[in-house]
Amino acid sequence: MSNHSGEAARANIMRNIEYRYGNNLDLDDVIDLYRKSTLGERRPIDDKEIVSDMIKHANPIVSAWDQDLLVGISRTLTDFSFVGYLSDLAVRASHQRMGDDPEDERKDGTALNAGVTRGT
Repeated sequence: MSNHSGEAARANIMRNIEYRYGNNLDLDDVIDLYRKSTLGERRPIDDKEIVSDMIKHANPIVSAWDQDLLVGISRTLTDFSFVGYLSDLAVRASHQRMGDDPEDERKDGTALNAGVTRGT
């Protein structure tokens, strides 16, 4: 496959990524994502109770989906007034280096700002 064809295939995948907000995620999907990204090496993914709490208590969470496959997650901790801490940014290895979309960084900020505005 030529480099141009590879770039076109990656661009097509990135166009099909759907971003979702919220922490209503399947725990096994999240653990699988961490395992298939380099972040799993530094998180307690063998303890489901801890991972469950990590997801339950983070807000906002933005997840990225390639159809039914969880391919990315950003997990933020915030006081919804002044500080937001991006604690995790995991991307499935198969979907890393697919492109540099400046909108991706803004999605987290938009979710965080919405939460600050709503006070939720």
